[in-house]
Amino acid sequence: MTGFQLLVLILVIPYCLCVPHITNLPKTIIMNEGTPANEILYSLEVDTTGATVVNDNPSVHFDFDDSTLVVTAGTVVNYDEIPGQVFLQSYRLDFTITDGADSSIGYLTIQIRDQPDTAPWFGTTYYEPTGTPPTYNALMNEEQSTIFWTAFPPSVEVNDPDGNDLYSLTYSLGGASSVFTVDSSTGTISATSNLDFETDTQTYLFDLIATDPSGLAGTCSVSVSLVDLNDNSPIFDQGIYLTEVQEHDGTAGHTEIVVQTVTAVDIDAGAAITYALVGGDDAPPNSKFYLAGNIIRTTASLDYEDPVVIGRNYQYDLIVTASDVGSPSVATATVRVKVGIKSHVLNIFIQVCE
Repeated sequence: MTGFQLLVLILVIPYCLCVPHITNLPKTIIMNEGTPANEILYSLEVDTTGATVVNDNPSVHFDFDDSTLVVTAGTVVNYDEIPGQVFLQSYRLDFTITDGADSSIGYLTIQIRDQPDTAPWFGTTYYEPTGTPPTYNALMNEEQSTIFWTAFPPSVEVNDPDGNDLYSLTYSLGGASSVFTVDSSTGTISATSNLDFETDTQTYLFDLIATDPSGLAGTCSVSVSLVDLNDNSPIFDQGIYLTEVQEHDGTAGHTEIVVQTVTAVDIDAGAAITYALVGGDDAPPNSKFYLAGNIIRTTASLDYEDPVVIGRNYQYDLIVTASDVGSPSVATATVRVKVGIKSHVLNIFIQVCE
């Protein structure tokens, strides 16, 4: 038996991936806000000649040329939030490629990068830089250099739609001359020296300006009012009061007579003054004087021939203070009371001498 061979031919037909693709998608790109129209952003690449590419979700902010497969900027995109306008910080464009039989989808994500193109602004109400800025009221104690706010947070309340993650604002003052200064980095306002309510201007109005690196600026007005502190001691209208009391003055049964009224003033508004008789020649327990309010009175008749009076050269020096609750708080004055001789005693003395 004659042998034979069987020849088997196996034809391998390669499988063709006929589904067209956009080969450089998905992709994420970054576009600066404010990019002008028609600027090229991205070019698509495909693996199938003659395939058609369509933008499935067109946006006014982006244009697509299906003949060149080029994506360009359309209507200008603003990264910042502005009332009446809606902008996103990221957009996704969907593209479908088809050869008539098969198709696939690719995604292009466009992230918007913030740029310093919007002026900073103060307060909680949005306004254009050319509009009328708000005014903030602040108080500052005299003899201190730190402002404390009544309708303003301790740190500057400034808003910048561009965001401080891109840059730092620079602060400056307008119209404050040399009285106030501002930290250019933090916006903290302080006085260049301690101010005095009694001698300096009591209210100041100036502008606080926040400027971004592009030169765009926002402005608010700041009104600073000094707060009066009780930082001045009372002042007597005389350093030494000179008065004279005749011996044995007073009607029968009444030995208290008015010796002197002392008066002090305090330039600090609302300061209450308290007077006291604190010393001098008249010492307890045999005091011949006392103080009621700001009036010095005698507790007993004075005698010109009293050895104590003679020893004091016929006068008493009394120390009086005027005080308030401030700092410094005390002022001192001297009341010099001269003891006079009664005229009838003087006449008798003259007659005896004759």
